[in-house]
Amino acid sequence: MRKALAWLWFLLLALFLFFGAALFASATPEELAFALGLFGFLLLANPLLFGYAGLLSFLAEVQAGTARPERVAEATRTPLALLENLAGVALAAFWMRELAPYRYAYYGLFLLLLLVALAPQLAGGLVFTGVLTGVLWGAAVPTVLVFGLELVAWARIAALAQTA
Repeated sequence: MRKALAWLWFLLLALFLFFGAALFASATPEELAFALGLFGFLLLANPLLFGYAGLLSFLAEVQAGTARPERVAEATRTPLALLENLAGVALAAFWMRELAPYRYAYYGLFLLLLLVALAPQLAGGLVFTGVLTGVLWGAAVPTVLVFGLELVAWARIAALAQTA
């Protein structure tokens, strides 16, 4: 059974590599630029995606009444003595404060990419305009995810503040 499973994984990996190489070989520059923008901005968005996901799970714990300030102290590198007597909304504010530099840097880089991608289109369609547009659309996917998680986090904090 173990040997059959190993062969199955090997065949799956071989098929993945074959089709991945075929897709890479037949991709246009715009498609490769899209993949580059997608994976590059996913790496940039990683702290925000996991930070907002952790914050949302913490807010669910606050609503359930099982929240621990130690979790916020670990995520924000804030002394536990400062956080022990705070309400859940205040703890969430500490968490959001920790994510703010990442958020501003991420949105700033996306805005810079947007301006760099729009400038050649305004200049009359240069040769590399399609590639820059591909990078922009690839970067837009994780940006929408980050923006959506941020909006959900703010909505959950606002709902929690109204019930408190």
